[in-house]
Amino acid sequence: MNTLLDIDASLVAVNRQGAQGAVKTWEDLDRYEKVLEATQPELIIECGTYRGGSAVWFAEHGIDVITIDITPAYIEHPRVTFLLASSSVAWWVVGSVERLAADRRTMVVLDSDHSGPHVAKEIRTYGGFVTPGCYLVVEDGIVRWMTGLPYDGSPLDAIESELDGNPDWVRDEEIEDMYPVTMFPAGWWRRAS
Repeated sequence: MNTLLDIDASLVAVNRQGAQGAVKTWEDLDRYEKVLEATQPELIIECGTYRGGSAVWFAEHGIDVITIDITPAYIEHPRVTFLLASSSVAWWVVGSVERLAADRRTMVVLDSDHSGPHVAKEIRTYGGFVTPGCYLVVEDGIVRWMTGLPYDGSPLDAIESELDGNPDWVRDEEIEDMYPVTMFPAGWWRRAS
């Protein structure tokens, strides 16, 4: 785990998410800015839309976005494609994403169901879409330290089982260490191959 991570401050920061219309902290958005600038993705696949704030935020950076959620979202932005589905890993959703993402420099953001088994399945399903050199961002590992949530495990469990020690992925601790506050501890992974 990141030695600079301040769990207590990160738990407090949960209550101030909402920077620039996205349900994210300014620290994590600043991390995204650095990653987007360094890797220049043409497309972001986002699992978990909520109200669409982060999809629009990504789109405002000149990036096309495919965003998937189980609840309808009304996003009016020409760069955003919304897919309504019972699950981000439903076969027809993955097939649609595959067609839309063909031959594009792609980054993936996982921010839907935060249970460990579901996030692990998303990593296995969407990790292959990430272009070498681009990122897979697993959001909200902070839920491991939050009490009373109805999740089976957390995104950190999925990170530990699917990414940690996997030679196809490199954890970007430099991005993590930009600030001690984050909602995504150990969540920044660059595809190596």
